[in-house]
Amino acid sequence: MFRYIHHTISSDEIYMHINPGNSGSMPENPSHATITIEATDPATNKKEIKRYRCEYDGCSRTYSTVGNLRTHMKTHKGLYIMYRIE
Repeated sequence: MFRYIHHTISSDEIYMHINPGNSGSMPENPSHATITIEATDPATNKKEIKRYRCEYDGCSRTYSTVGNLRTHMKTHKGLYIMYRIE
């Protein structure tokens, strides 16, 4: 299933187009959404995808949303513990 949101931002308007993918319809009560921010440099026409990088020493993790980075940072602060279930 391929879904995406295409948006265009101008000085007085934000236009968003949501493509529901192969299913043809959006879920009635979606539980979450993941947004990847992509920008194009007008001078070079080069596309860049915005990533939020963990600045903790020795960690190279990156995230597409600042909320995911905040959750990850809790692991470094001891506030959020990941358990491995076997």
